[in-house]
Amino acid sequence: MKALKKTSAALIAIATSASAFAGSDLETRVNEIEKKIEMMSTTTSMGNFGPSLVSARAEPDGMGWSLSLDVLYWQTKMAGSTYCAINDGLANQPINFTLRPREPNFQWAWGFKLGAGYNFEHDKWDTKLQYTFFRNHAKDYVNPLSLPSVIISPIIEAGAPLTYVSATAFEEKNVIVSYADQTRASLKNRYDNLYLDLGRDFFVSKYLSLRPSFGAEAAWFTFTSNVKFSGGTPVSLPVAQEANNASIDLSQFQIEDISGNIPFTETRTLDGVGDCNLQTNFKEKFVGIGPRAGLDTRWHLGEGFSIYGDVNAALLYGYFKNALSQTYGDQPANEARAYYNFHRLVPTAKFEMGLVYDKYIMCETQHVSMALGYENQYYWDVFYSDVFMGLPAGMGMYGVNLKFQWDF
Repeated sequence: MKALKKTSAALIAIATSASAFAGSDLETRVNEIEKKIEMMSTTTSMGNFGPSLVSARAEPDGMGWSLSLDVLYWQTKMAGSTYCAINDGLANQPINFTLRPREPNFQWAWGFKLGAGYNFEHDKWDTKLQYTFFRNHAKDYVNPLSLPSVIISPIIEAGAPLTYVSATAFEEKNVIVSYADQTRASLKNRYDNLYLDLGRDFFVSKYLSLRPSFGAEAAWFTFTSNVKFSGGTPVSLPVAQEANNASIDLSQFQIEDISGNIPFTETRTLDGVGDCNLQTNFKEKFVGIGPRAGLDTRWHLGEGFSIYGDVNAALLYGYFKNALSQTYGDQPANEARAYYNFHRLVPTAKFEMGLVYDKYIMCETQHVSMALGYENQYYWDVFYSDVFMGLPAGMGMYGVNLKFQWDF
């Protein structure tokens, strides 16, 4: 009987202990499930409860910082950079010619991007600051031009008349037509860009992640164009341009008023006209700043490889400072200058796509990635070479990017 009592007491003790342990284990499991649910869900600002999108950013056991370096190999394309018109036919009156604009091709050049980022703990947001540096130039040389060749000055519209201010003082500026047998052109583009954005990288499916972002962008660049026509022999042919009944000869200024109001005839010969030098210098400085929005996408292929595609756009409030000058021959008086400063809204868009490989290193305390891609940037209505503020032209840059990033 005593043995039975001892056995019953032992069984009761074992059952009680098992229940206690089972209860403790169940409570632990419930707590873990609650934590996982909390991690995968969120409460919106309106009080709604629902699932949370899993973060797709690199999160090594480090300090939350990242550094990036992009090596660029780009080329510039700029509409409206034509610099001369070649005359294939010439008659006394009127002048008949066929325009053949030349457009120098920019060379491929190296550049770079430097970036720094930080991962916030709040809702897995992150920020990035990036600077772009790029310089590009183009050269063109033609010798000989088709003779006789006529060069139309870009500083005066082709139909704009020449004027004289009095009977004895002819306005010796704004040369419209010149003759030359060779031409040289040099164009340069100095481009800088800086942006700061705030975004969140998250998975929308097992293999696709998105990073929408918004922020601010600033861009500034300087474009210069130097064109020189030279050589050739002056042609004593009256140009079909008349202003107040005055006609102009290229080898010498011939002014004759036949209206009867101021009867006179005057001839002026310019030294150095035989060289037929006509040089045009143009310089445009642009500084713009405005809001920026973008969307980065990644298709995760596995084994650390991914395909990425990024797009962004900005609307910049820009300030233009332009200067254009033109000289003819060796005569300092034969010089025309124009300065025009103004503000414009400039839209810009960029896209980039390529292949990226990334992995965790050093016991997952750091993360590195390397990518190779193609990028294209375009700025609308950013090139104003016409002193009369005619139709603006756009500028684009495109090429290959080799990207490195270190998260720590």
